[in-house]
This record gives sequence, C-alpha cells and structure tokens, in this order.
Amino acid sequence: MSSSDYGLWVYAAHQRKEPKRTEIIYNRWQQDYPEDLENAERLLVWARLTEQLDQQEKTGELYEKALQQFQKNIQRFPEGLMIESNLYWLGKSFDRKNLAEHARQTYQQLHFRYPYRYYGIRARTRLNQDENA
Repeated sequence: MSSSDYGLWVYAAHQRKEPKRTEIIYNRWQQDYPEDLENAERLLVWARLTEQLDQQEKTGELYEKALQQFQKNIQRFPEGLMIESNLYWLGKSFDRKNLAEHARQTYQQLHFRYPYRYYGIRARTRLNQDENA
C-alpha cells in the first residue's frame, strides 16, 4: 500500500466518523502527493471515493482533472504503450461527466484502432451496452 493509498483509506474512514475533517485530509493529499494530480488513474480512484461518499462537488472536479490528464497523455503519446488504456479511461471519464456523445466517439475510435485488444474489446462492449439501452 502506497502512502497515497493510505491517504485514501484515512479519508474514507474520517468521512464516516468526522465529515468535516475530510476537507483537511483531501487538501493534505493534494499537498503531500502533487504527482497524483498528474496521474489520471489516481485521480479516478479519488473521484470514485468521493462519489461513494456523496461529495458531488469534489467528484466533478476530480473527474474533470482526470479527463484533462487523459487528454494530455493521448496528445503527448499518441502511439505509446498506454494509448489504449488512456483512450478507454477517457471514455469512462466522459461517461461519468454525462458527456455520452464524447464517450461514444472515444470508444469508437478505440475499437476501430484496436479491435482485438483488451481495451478495444471493452470499448465494443460499452458501445453495445449503449445501443441496447
């Protein structure tokens, strides 16, 4: 467990017992682990936690930061090893922000580029779910 993971656990524990203290913990996380603010996957973990704890304002802020970071990653490394996962999680971030058309376009691009790879298949599954909804 990393120090940042421990911070997540403490944040959740305090939210249950002392909701007012979580603001201090949240701010401390941003101060102590600034590299997490450039790690899109870590931002998603925090976003999901704040979503579970019904902190909509923080959740929206974190999904927006993650979305921006995934877009930066894709622009900086359009053919890198992580392009597939960045595209997939960008689509998921669009989903979470209720930007369905952007999500659909991202999943289509991913499936078109990598139809037989793990994230390409997951993207096709997401597209099929949307068509059947």
